[in-house]
Amino acid sequence: MRLTVFLIISLLLFILEEVDVFEALVLQKFYPFGANEGDRVVPKNDDGSSGKVPIRIPFPFFDHNQDSLFVNTNGLISFLVAVSQYTPDRFHLGNNRLLIAPFWADIDTTSEGKVFYRQTTDPGLLQKANNDIKVIYGKCRNFRATWLFIATWYEVPFFGASGVYKNKRNTFQAALTTDGKYSFAIFNYDKITWTTGSASDGSSSGLGGTPAQAYGGHERQAKNRDFMLAV
Repeated sequence: MRLTVFLIISLLLFILEEVDVFEALVLQKFYPFGANEGDRVVPKNDDGSSGKVPIRIPFPFFDHNQDSLFVNTNGLISFLVAVSQYTPDRFHLGNNRLLIAPFWADIDTTSEGKVFYRQTTDPGLLQKANNDIKVIYGKCRNFRATWLFIATWYEVPFFGASGVYKNKRNTFQAALTTDGKYSFAIFNYDKITWTTGSASDGSSSGLGGTPAQAYGGHERQAKNRDFMLAV
């Protein structure tokens, strides 16, 4: 039986109040994140990643069950290899890459911003995932999440930001969940103030050029109908 992957995008546009990043952080609709939630933090870098993260429960993604992933600084999660590419490709990617990207763009955390991640089987968070999915897909009312992976890009700046534009930051989140058969990616967005790094032909204010993309799939996506996107 062919596996189906669903992607849910939830766009939230309220201004984030200043909080201590070492505490648990709670944004409306976001899954809780931060050090007090047990999150790991991707080391500060430009175009880097978390390294390979083994996952406790196989995650069905298109034709395979994935047993590890990478949280990449540039706004995406990948399954086969880390992705350092900072300018997003459109759809057909090649190189057999499997990606889930809430905001694929040129992010630089060497001085500011943090990328958090963790996996959990907390019953309350699994129920939140169940509820989120049922709101969008009524036909999935019998879905019961057994695992959740939460990655959060918090107050991240764009590469090449300088002067007053160093204060332009984005905050967004990807939550992956599965019941062992069906898989979902839930995207949450808080504050989005820029779209493009300077190396992707962006302006000094982080706009224009080749802008960020939200994406989920792999190089054969154009040849099958397994993937569904709900906005």
